[in-house]
Amino acid sequence: MSARSAAESAASPTALSAFLKGVERRADTLASLQCGDLQQAERGLAATFRAFQSRAGEWPMAVWPTRFWALLAATPALREPGRAPHWPQGLEGLAPLSADDRLALLLRIVVGLDEAAAADVLGVDEDAYRHALARACPRDAAGHPDAHGWRLLAEAAQRQLRELAPERLGRLADLREPRPPVAAPARAQPAERTRVPRAGRLGRLRSQWRWIVAGCVLLALLAAAAAWMRARPGVRLPPEPVSQAPAGALHVTDAAPVLVEELPAEDLDRGEQAPVPAPGADPADAAMLADPDLALARQADFYAWFAAGGPVPADESQPRPTAPDLAAAGMETVTDDE
Repeated sequence: MSARSAAESAASPTALSAFLKGVERRADTLASLQCGDLQQAERGLAATFRAFQSRAGEWPMAVWPTRFWALLAATPALREPGRAPHWPQGLEGLAPLSADDRLALLLRIVVGLDEAAAADVLGVDEDAYRHALARACPRDAAGHPDAHGWRLLAEAAQRQLRELAPERLGRLADLREPRPPVAAPARAQPAERTRVPRAGRLGRLRSQWRWIVAGCVLLALLAAAAAWMRARPGVRLPPEPVSQAPAGALHVTDAAPVLVEELPAEDLDRGEQAPVPAPGADPADAAMLADPDLALARQADFYAWFAAGGPVPADESQPRPTAPDLAAAGMETVTDDE
């Protein structure tokens, strides 16, 4: 495998995204502390991300850190002062420094590069870098390097690095991996009206008209039949009976009158005197009591049983004979034991 193909395989989207995600915190802290303006730092960081993504395939992964910090250090936005530069508490000592000296200091206390790597990033020799770092180092009242002030400055820079807000991290993710613009939803086109041929429309109208005419004829026939039934002589429907039962009770109504027929006197004399109905009795009850077959009706259950083939019961009206006393008659009895 050639060096070119190895570099291209190393610059896969997954590896490139992982590298940029690993350096985005330090890159954002360095850019914001370098120019003191968050918006200007964001522009420089976005330009660096684009430049590195376009050229990462030309380099092996071993040199990616050096190339990335070199691109960030050379970004014009980090070499220009911000419109209203401002530094957080504890880092106010960065304000009076020149852009080159401040960048040399931040490469050491934010990124953590040693002198050789930082000099390579800035494109200078190690002596030039050491002189720039010495000029940026805090000094005491006597003008000597202040180790305590250096430590406080480094701790403040690390605290700024650790305490990035979640909103800022989300913004860095957008700069690192720009999201494709969301296309506006297409407006729904009005549905085209289906054009029906003229002949087809006429056919449908004729069919609907035939159904309308047939319905009118049927209604006219039904109305004529009802009028004829009402005008027919001799046909009178009985009036609707009015029930005397309470509401909701199951009942049967009959509008027909009760027909009562008087039987001849000779038919009443058949071995049994017909009972005389009480005065004011119901005519239906009087007819029933005057029926000559009333005696047979009262024995209807017996005759029905007899007709069904039932055995004739024994006459138990007479006393039953008692069993004879064998011992008294002088007859011997034999038991099973003998």
